[in-house]
Amino acid sequence: MEHIVEIDLCVGDYQNLDILLNYLEFGFVVVPEDYSYKNWIALFKLADYFCIQDLKGIAEFQIHTQITDSSLSTIMMFAEEHNLDELALACARIKLSL
Repeated sequence: MEHIVEIDLCVGDYQNLDILLNYLEFGFVVVPEDYSYKNWIALFKLADYFCIQDLKGIAEFQIHTQITDSSLSTIMMFAEEHNLDELALACARIKLSL
């Protein structure tokens, strides 16, 4: 039985794919200064699809640094969907402090 995985490239579209390919070629991540948590989530999903664990870790860390009141619910749902326990715990702590 085949399992089809859909990748949402609507946020950042080819920019995220270009970042991923540059990471594979050069070994480091370069993103625009205004790279939002939504872009990091999209990049995480790409890295997850291509099984690039190091890039997933970088994206998860960057998502964690962008938890705010306005991004909290989106990031918490994302963390739960992808079994990112540390990120979900960070969201829960912030939610409790509000």
